[in-house]
Amino acid sequence: MSARSTAMGGAVDALSPDLGDIAENPAATAAMKKRTISIAAARETHDFRGVQLVNGAPTTNIYALERKALAHAAIAIPFRSLSLGAYYRNEPTIDGPYGTPIDRSPAAAYAPVECTGDCGYASGIFPSFQRRERSYGVTAGWELGTLSLGAGAEMQELDEHYSEPRLVFGGGNGSQPERFFSDVSDRRVVPNAGLRWRVAPRVAFALAYNGGGSFTRTTGACNTSFPEFGVCSSRIAVTATSRQRMPDAYRAAITVQPLQRLVLAGEVVRRDATEIHAGAEYRLGSLPIAVRAGWWRDPARLAEQRTLEHTTYGAAFYGKNARLDLAFDESEETRRASIALVHSF
Repeated sequence: MSARSTAMGGAVDALSPDLGDIAENPAATAAMKKRTISIAAARETHDFRGVQLVNGAPTTNIYALERKALAHAAIAIPFRSLSLGAYYRNEPTIDGPYGTPIDRSPAAAYAPVECTGDCGYASGIFPSFQRRERSYGVTAGWELGTLSLGAGAEMQELDEHYSEPRLVFGGGNGSQPERFFSDVSDRRVVPNAGLRWRVAPRVAFALAYNGGGSFTRTTGACNTSFPEFGVCSSRIAVTATSRQRMPDAYRAAITVQPLQRLVLAGEVVRRDATEIHAGAEYRLGSLPIAVRAGWWRDPARLAEQRTLEHTTYGAAFYGKNARLDLAFDESEETRRASIALVHSF
């Protein structure tokens, strides 16, 4: 969530955490010695392989999806040794390039899948995808000398819709076109907990746990007709409902400040696979500017026998009670730019 951490390879600074880090480690709330607010926006581009009809023949090309959104808003208020925090975070909505049916009610006909731009194919014959993900959380942090403890709860909202055309064979009637649907719409509350330990003035460790929760997936299909695969001609038949568990996250971070102006941070995150994050921040002498850079390893493509390597960089501009953060995260398939304003009062 933090633009500062994004620029540092996604590694949380255990020595001087940012307000945006309270979602990952609630113990960071205790580091807020003043009332602090943070707000950020993000823009993301994702490359993917898609199919178009070129001269009547299906052709695979590389396409780019662009999306932007308010990334987070957070506040922390200290009360002596106890600090309270609250946050909202949001992932930019993902809309498949071939559009998404508008009406999902079982009794209604689905709207045709609309083609936007110079698509060059018939409406409705390709898949469509849409995903919205956001969460709301509260945290509390206690500082006990060099040790900080934190706990929190997060309400996660996930809405996902996927559909694709299919041909069903058999029954003596040849092939019958239908449209397959997969829907997720769920709300869940998950626990978060963490600690920070400043073992020396310039060395700190952090551990955190983030609950994964679960969601319900419903699949179904409806009959369609040629050539409009995107229009349902009969009611939807629900074929299966399943409950799927999301993986919990376990985090371990270390921060070292070898020089007064230099901060080095590293973090390992274990979900169903292991992420490695590393980054650095350097203050430019007496100037109110810091530069940041980092790297992280995304194991999300292990099913394809490869990983994504992310390069990150950014800068910060300091005012009397405010800071402006800029961050950029780039991999072979994705690019994400973030801007955040942090203000203490």
